[in-house]
Amino acid sequence: VRIIDRSNRAVAQIDGAVKVPMRFRFQRPSRLRELIIAAGGFTDDASGEIVIFRPDNLNCIEKLPFGNGIHTINISIIELLSGKEPADPVIMSGDLVTVQKAVPIYVIGAVNNPGPIYARSGMSVSRAIATAGGLEKGAVAQKVSIFRRDGTNTTVMQVDLEKIKNGEINDVELKAFDIIEVAFKGSAQRKYPPVIAAGDNKDGRAPELPLKIIE
Repeated sequence: VRIIDRSNRAVAQIDGAVKVPMRFRFQRPSRLRELIIAAGGFTDDASGEIVIFRPDNLNCIEKLPFGNGIHTINISIIELLSGKEPADPVIMSGDLVTVQKAVPIYVIGAVNNPGPIYARSGMSVSRAIATAGGLEKGAVAQKVSIFRRDGTNTTVMQVDLEKIKNGEINDVELKAFDIIEVAFKGSAQRKYPPVIAAGDNKDGRAPELPLKIIE
């Protein structure tokens, strides 16, 4: 048995759109980039933003003047990867680092790679279908349905990709959790919106994250 720490100091944590969410105990200063590398890097659904939640007075290096509260630091992944020093701060004990996930849009039906894609600003229906591998053989480009939830109601928009391509109508900008369905030739009009299954934690308990000692 090796005693690795007697300080009982708070651990830092990184979660969200990283490959291996982890906890960290620091025995030396460590910056954000090092933690992200230790967590396996970003996943494909990273939105481009990182948020650091820093509770008051949980570390002995930085004392915040906010009383019993939380200081929030927002960081752009683009700035971090470009090497800008303010985007790579020293992470303190007690920090919670969350790599924000992009919200999904689902593309189903007659496309080559149906499934979720992750929406960032300016995602249009034609771009979403292209991201899903484009139209499959037998697709009807004139029959594209967009299902959009608004509270308890679902609205359906019908879109003609050929008219968008020819500039006859404007492309449709998508919203989070939209479902785009491209019809197959000869398929009937769907009466009810499709149901997308999402995985969850069956017992409702958060898993214990692995702990890494930065020494």
